[in-house]
Amino acid sequence: MAPALLAPFHPKLQANALTELRRRGVDVHLNTKIKEITDDRVILENGDELPSDVTVWAAGVSGPAAVSHWGLPQGHGGRIEVGHDLRVAGQDRIFAVGDLALIDDQPLAQVAQPAIQTGRHAGRQIARLIAGRPTQPFHYHDKGIMATIGRRSAVVELPHGVRIHGTLAWLAWLGLHLFYLLGGRNRLSALLNLSYRYLIWGHGGGVIVGDDPPAALPGGQPQLVPGAAAGSRQPPH
Repeated sequence: MAPALLAPFHPKLQANALTELRRRGVDVHLNTKIKEITDDRVILENGDELPSDVTVWAAGVSGPAAVSHWGLPQGHGGRIEVGHDLRVAGQDRIFAVGDLALIDDQPLAQVAQPAIQTGRHAGRQIARLIAGRPTQPFHYHDKGIMATIGRRSAVVELPHGVRIHGTLAWLAWLGLHLFYLLGGRNRLSALLNLSYRYLIWGHGGGVIVGDDPPAALPGGQPQLVPGAAAGSRQPPH
């Protein structure tokens, strides 16, 4: 529905992501609302119909339905309204963190870093309350944001206006995610798996947006491709 991709990013990186997706064969519709999804098509608000054998819906994060029964104040997307110290509005000993928290004057993105930082802060405030000390306000430390688009393509925006895209950004995205894996064995296993998939790309290693589809099997039957991305202009397999 939005006028651009990756809303938290700088307009230049948004434009780069759009260009890269279209180069890989993705038909991107901006400023477009979906009216209805049926078994075999997606119907847009303007009346256009898009045939679709498989529709993947990924339209944002909202609070679970159970939250509405808790009697706590909710804001946009079913998120729970919290004060500056992450305590739920009107409550003294209930905290909300991560994707579920809607902080006063701090519209944080629903990604990993806000969840990690709010969780740690809430833990420290609980310890302060147990010790009989006053709570402290939460201040988000911006470490930058990044998003991967596909093989050798990503966008990275760091504090102080540093912005990169392409292969370097993709390598930075891979490196950061490897670094945050728990344990050296997990890091090594992930590195070996990723390296193997990179080396066999295009030789039976799976199909991702922008890849050419595999040849049909004898008799004209198409080959089933595990993990084929929705949104590609290639016909379904």
